[in-house]
Amino acid sequence: MENLIQFVFPLLLAVIMGSMGLSLTVENFKTLITEPKVVFVGLIAQIIFLPLTAYILLGIFDLPWEFSVGFMLLAACPGAATSNVATHLAKGDLAFSVLLTVLTSFITVFTIPYIVNFALTSVGGEATAFTLPVGKTMLRIFLLTILPLGVGMFVRAKREAFADRMENPVKIISVIFLMFLMVGVLIKEFALFKMAFQTIGPFAIVFNVVTMSMGFLLATIFAFSLKRKITLTIEVGFQNVSLGIVLATTFLNNMQFAIPSILYIFFAYVTSGIIIIYRQRH
Repeated sequence: MENLIQFVFPLLLAVIMGSMGLSLTVENFKTLITEPKVVFVGLIAQIIFLPLTAYILLGIFDLPWEFSVGFMLLAACPGAATSNVATHLAKGDLAFSVLLTVLTSFITVFTIPYIVNFALTSVGGEATAFTLPVGKTMLRIFLLTILPLGVGMFVRAKREAFADRMENPVKIISVIFLMFLMVGVLIKEFALFKMAFQTIGPFAIVFNVVTMSMGFLLATIFAFSLKRKITLTIEVGFQNVSLGIVLATTFLNNMQFAIPSILYIFFAYVTSGIIIIYRQRH
């Protein structure tokens, strides 16, 4: 099972990023030029406030070291294709959501190794001599995220009709496959997850609610439109769980680091689902 996880999760991550590239056009990047303040606030919320919030909350909650590292790892991986789907269903600004996801994917190639190395030595009351090699980690994240994203964009530029046909089926199939694989891991490690749920469940709920509230508050302070308030709320509430699992199981080779990512996503689905239901009804 461990070998399957280490092979399939990176492959699924690359496919999901490629499917996102299939949907990207120049129009998606227009906000970057016309409204840079909006984009800057969104990036600050995801790149800086997410890890900072996780670190502050971990100082309040007394979690085991492995789970503390796992949550910092998750906070270092903002943005995900699932956030784009949730934004669309919640009647948010889909173009803004996609733009933030793409930009954070580029930026976190450089930030993730430093945040994870900081977490390995600075959270949970325990330190380790093990660290991620920065250059090698950046290259591997680039190959798993930015390269397939670029391939998807290239395919769309050259074969737009083909990209239109393949975009949704590839994305839907890969996300469903990801969910089945996560459920499979949960079943296999049920005893561990049961213990982990009791230990980190409250933290996961608080972290999700606090980060989403923070996204909405920032959007309100900077006078975002309602659609963009919804978008930023969902964006900071949905982390790139597939990347977090890949980092934990493949880069760090520790399944316990992945447990916070797998448990957290279920809470994110609940809170975003509440927003979606409310928006659909109003």
